[in-house]
Amino acid sequence: GLEADLQKLGLQENDKNPDEDIDDGKAFLPKLFELTGRVKIPVVISQLKRWLNDNEGKIIVFAHHHSVLDQIEASLKAIPTIRIDGKTSPKKRQELVVSFQKDTRVRVAVLSTTA
Repeated sequence: GLEADLQKLGLQENDKNPDEDIDDGKAFLPKLFELTGRVKIPVVISQLKRWLNDNEGKIIVFAHHHSVLDQIEASLKAIPTIRIDGKTSPKKRQELVVSFQKDTRVRVAVLSTTA
């Protein structure tokens, strides 16, 4: 969980200046940014499932980090979903876009903000 992740970063609840314990300050902020995305996942998934249950349309979900995309995608295994991220080839990307647009069963697109 979050507490374990913060401990991995060398942050303790009683730390007065967490930057003192971090060797590479440049690595700290991106990791913290990722953690802020990860802590939102349960609420995002809950709201997404509620929306899908209450509506018949399609929805697009954007996320920045692969770990966040992975967890959102995994939570929707029972729902036909497409995913496009930086690892998706241009050809496959186009196929997925067409699938999302044309296939009425595909209701969710999970997309990377950097794809």
